[in-house]
Amino acid sequence: MDTVKMDAVIYGMIYTMDRENPIAEALGIKDGKIVYVGNREGLKDCQAKRTVNCAGGAVFPGFIDTHVHAVPSGPFMKGVDVSAVEDISQLLSVMREYAATVEKGRWVFATKFQDKNIAEKRFPTREELDSVSSDHPVMLYHNDTHPFAFNSAGIKIMSLDSAMEGIQTDDNGNPTGFVTDPAFMEVADNLIDLFSDEELLDGYHNIDSYAVSNGITTVYTKDYYKILRLFCDHRDEFMTEVKPMLRTRNCDDTENVRKLMEDDEMKKETCICAFADGAFDGYSASVVEPYEGYPDRFGMLFQTKEKLYEYFEKPHRDGMQLSCHAIGDNGIDMVLDVYEKLLEKYPRKDHRHRIEHFEMPKASSIARAARLGCSLGMQPLLIEVCEGMDMEGYRCFVGDRVKRCSPYRSVLDAGLLVGGGSDFSVTAMEPLRAAMICLKHPVESERISLYEALEMFTVNAAKIGFMEDRKGMLKEGMDADVVILEKNPFDVKTDQIADIKIAETVIKGKSVYQAV
Repeated sequence: MDTVKMDAVIYGMIYTMDRENPIAEALGIKDGKIVYVGNREGLKDCQAKRTVNCAGGAVFPGFIDTHVHAVPSGPFMKGVDVSAVEDISQLLSVMREYAATVEKGRWVFATKFQDKNIAEKRFPTREELDSVSSDHPVMLYHNDTHPFAFNSAGIKIMSLDSAMEGIQTDDNGNPTGFVTDPAFMEVADNLIDLFSDEELLDGYHNIDSYAVSNGITTVYTKDYYKILRLFCDHRDEFMTEVKPMLRTRNCDDTENVRKLMEDDEMKKETCICAFADGAFDGYSASVVEPYEGYPDRFGMLFQTKEKLYEYFEKPHRDGMQLSCHAIGDNGIDMVLDVYEKLLEKYPRKDHRHRIEHFEMPKASSIARAARLGCSLGMQPLLIEVCEGMDMEGYRCFVGDRVKRCSPYRSVLDAGLLVGGGSDFSVTAMEPLRAAMICLKHPVESERISLYEALEMFTVNAAKIGFMEDRKGMLKEGMDADVVILEKNPFDVKTDQIADIKIAETVIKGKSVYQAV
């Protein structure tokens, strides 16, 4: 028998994430594809350029992140992380120290701020942000991205319109620099427009390196057409595969959609996204019952049901996948109403229309989403970062309804397809940590198994984007996207899962990351 030649062979505890053939001992790779999955004996006549033995570790399909905002998250990675500050004084001190390292006149970005976690439980004032630097425009970005604030130099550059709802003003009618819904998106978009192509690409390179260090091989990025086109034109420069999701400014943003629809290459692989509501931290997630302590406050819908239907109608008829951000129970129901109406008028099988976040659904909404064949893009680390491991992070907004948040057991039991993601930079691109949090869900009845959690970042994450024919499992004929872990997550205590190091990340047969 002739010797079989391969580019690489991997031996070890291999979890294929293929339920029909879940475990293997050996994996063969050639020309960027998996050509063998099975026992060691099957490769006894193999000659490989490279052999990897993973004794004590574990091998999985490359992880997939189903929801990332490459812009502005990529450029913001050069900013300063202020998630650990305890009060305004410390916040300003950290920002001043960072500003001293930034070239005069360039933006100073501070990210991952949580006002509810500091002593004063508020954003700093314009004057306090002015004290950070007189030589830089300054922007402080909330962790969930919806509220943010500028200093005076930033207000001037951004030309904040005091008449716009969501632009906070002082007693004289001048912008204080604080921006929230519904103005946040337009203002953030205006900031994005200031980035050059070079800065945008540099930002994705930041994400690219970060992703592979966490075993991520494919990134769904939710950005505007111009940005998606730029990334796709430069795909050969990146290690990770870019899966585009078209974000729009609002349902009147037909120019973005028109450009995509005229782009035959991108149209085939891109889903069309919209926003139904905001976020709890901005009191803008749309809820059925009012916010705690605010009997007249119900959040907001970013457009009417009729407008959302009109926006989605043609892409749905053209066979494209739809996606809509919906966090509050009322926002979720509006999206389901629109999807249901579309499917009644224009029936489609296996559409996999997405709802992003699906954070506080009613039980009836879970059942309806399953009946309609929807898929969900959910982010387990929102439990840790936003809701709180004791659920107190959201209790101040929704009271006991917080127990309904992030209902992973319920949605999986309903048969819904759930793809795991990060919403980076809202949470970290760390699939192993996300899996750990699923096992530690503060509502015990909503906990899922480790295998189910890892499915969300592998096989399910591929399927949510119609990529199951080549990604998400270690199976012959699939892309050779592989992550090798230094320890087996099934052999360690739950609290230790997040500490497991990535030994190596392989994309299409090429080693792109190895632990030092």
